[in-house]
Amino acid sequence: MVEGEHGATVEGDDDAAVEGDDDAAVEGDDDAAVTGDEDAAVKGGDEDSAVKDEEPVEGEGDAAVEDEDDAGVTVEHDVGLHFLHVGKTGGTSVKKMVRKKNLSTLPDGRRLVMHRHQVALPEVLGWHESNVGAIFLRHPVSRFVSGFNSRLREGAPQKLIPWKPPERIAFGHFPTANDLAEALSAADPITEDRAIAAMEAMVHTRMRLTYWLRDVPYLQRRLDRIAFIGFQEHYAEDVSRFFRTLGVEKVRVVHQHQAPSSSTTSLSDLARENLERWYADDVVIYEWALAQRDRWAG
Repeated sequence: MVEGEHGATVEGDDDAAVEGDDDAAVEGDDDAAVTGDEDAAVKGGDEDSAVKDEEPVEGEGDAAVEDEDDAGVTVEHDVGLHFLHVGKTGGTSVKKMVRKKNLSTLPDGRRLVMHRHQVALPEVLGWHESNVGAIFLRHPVSRFVSGFNSRLREGAPQKLIPWKPPERIAFGHFPTANDLAEALSAADPITEDRAIAAMEAMVHTRMRLTYWLRDVPYLQRRLDRIAFIGFQEHYAEDVSRFFRTLGVEKVRVVHQHQAPSSSTTSLSDLARENLERWYADDVVIYEWALAQRDRWAG
């Protein structure tokens, strides 16, 4: 058990969330079991909760996402704080915590709405002028490693979502995240093309931060409509910060290390350089948000 900052208590493997520095390959599990402090003051209840169990929806962009049945329901007429879910950032754990507390209403009476992966910031801000967004981010390089390994093991051990044909082809060519990342600059055009196709075959490597947040100029013009940005690399502290935004002062997070010990997370210098270039726009967004993390201290 690790005592975190600002009242957060983290239980589980001490190395579960981060392996190395902020830019290193990070091993964690978005599907970790989460429990909350039963004494925390929370508004809401089962009848009006915006977080509901829902079966995965087959379709482009979300069919291969392991945690979709933990997602909330997109409700356009709900005005309030909308939680956007970037895959492999710990969002599923946040959703489980919200569900456990039956939290659906903020202290000021606005709604809390949890969303599936495919809902982006421009969408929710466009629904109503009073809507605000919240989101957790992760360095694009470590998010790539986590997303690759998650699909490599077909979502196990939490779930079993078989590979789709493009994924089967991708893992046949590139058995590790490092192999795929290095191949993005292969001298052989066929190998490079296979790598590009593999990057597009997996939902977590295909969907970039620009999908949810567009770019820094867009975000700068909407700072007053961003209620919270947290970071997987500071998970325990930022979960506590987020829940204070929701009116919960004390929270306990159980974040268990679920990835098999055999998962390969190391990257060569070449692999890292290729990924930094591939996700260049995402890195800009991530670093911009991280530089002003204290803005969302709660």
